[in-house]
Amino acid sequence: MERLFEISPKFAELKEFFEGRGGEAWAACGEQIDGEINGGYFHWALIDAVKSRGYYKTAVEAEKYYTDLADEINRLCDEGVIENRCGKRVSNTCYFDFEDLINVVKQMPEIIKYQYMLNEVSMEVSNISESSLNNAILKNKELFEDILNEDIQDNRCYESNFNKVRLVIIETINKIYKIINPYLFYISLLCFIIAIILNLKKIKNLFDKIMVLLSLAILYLSRMFIITFTSTMMFKEALNVSYLSSAYNIQFIFSILSIIFLINSIKKNIYTI
Repeated sequence: MERLFEISPKFAELKEFFEGRGGEAWAACGEQIDGEINGGYFHWALIDAVKSRGYYKTAVEAEKYYTDLADEINRLCDEGVIENRCGKRVSNTCYFDFEDLINVVKQMPEIIKYQYMLNEVSMEVSNISESSLNNAILKNKELFEDILNEDIQDNRCYESNFNKVRLVIIETINKIYKIINPYLFYISLLCFIIAIILNLKKIKNLFDKIMVLLSLAILYLSRMFIITFTSTMMFKEALNVSYLSSAYNIQFIFSILSIIFLINSIKKNIYTI
């Protein structure tokens, strides 16, 4: 950034923002590294900086600024004024070659393990009574109640000291699930394979069940690929519980249905005999 401030007039327009309170606020997000804006937060910081210069009055104006900025930096790279990363061009999308794709695929097993081991998954309930989000909800209480079609509960239900019994139950369920889920993951895969083998002769009759399970598997792998690609190619902070939230449900549904599929298959084979 410091180098770009010196050589890029378009980027230099953002210097005041990045070296002022705006930059300090974004540097305080995520894994705090002194004087640095961490990972994917830079995307949001850049948007904020461009907005501070008044380029967001219209979409056309904002697009023109970003296009001019990218063209300017790409030209500087082509002229050898500044080095670019592995020959990549400045863009809002991440370019990758075949080698990058191989690296992403190699990383997928670790990301999948991170998911089914439920790493960093916590069921703790924190006190949000003083958060900016909660304040915004309270200021628009009637609107949110209309959206939710129910009354907004008292803040005390989120306080860890208010309902200790409920919190203990939730944390216990979390611990049990963390122990069970890794085994459930492998057992369900085994169940699916065995069920397919048992029903090879009548596979057409079970087409709908198999397609449901395959669809879930493809959906799960697609999500895991996206997370792996983003964390490997763009910013490592993409590997987190929030981004993986949908994968937990998909994996759990696949696991349960696979086990049920095998049990039903065994029953049918026994009755046939």
